[in-house]
Amino acid sequence: MDDNFKDAQKRFVEQLENRTQQAGRVAADLDKTLISLSAGALVFSMTFVNTLAPQKFWLPVLFGAWIAFALSVVFVILAMRAEQKMLNAVTLEIAEHCSTLEETAELICSYHISPDVKTTAAINPKIRRLNFTALSCFLIGVAALGCFVGYNLWNT
Repeated sequence: MDDNFKDAQKRFVEQLENRTQQAGRVAADLDKTLISLSAGALVFSMTFVNTLAPQKFWLPVLFGAWIAFALSVVFVILAMRAEQKMLNAVTLEIAEHCSTLEETAELICSYHISPDVKTTAAINPKIRRLNFTALSCFLIGVAALGCFVGYNLWNT
């Protein structure tokens, strides 16, 4: 292959690796934020329910908010576990390729073969679905808690 092509391919692979690492960091930060906010809203609303809504109108809406916040935490944990399993599988696949490469190293060196290493990227639909569900549950919890508090403050 042409050296310019190999250099361009190398730069693209490096960019792909950098963006993949950056996406992983952003996803981890979002997961931490979602868990913190959901757990915080759950604890805060449970602690100050008497202060925020002394009459306690619309209790089912409050309970719905609590369930939504709890589900948000659960779905984030499930998404993190699914990502962990996926990364373990990819790591094992890479280790297998390294082992194959070591087994054929002598053949590659003696015939001056350049092994073709392909880098692929894919978004796991299960993880995407779990994260979307977690974010949706959090937003539903915020809306329900806001409705509960607003209605109770309006009527006191």
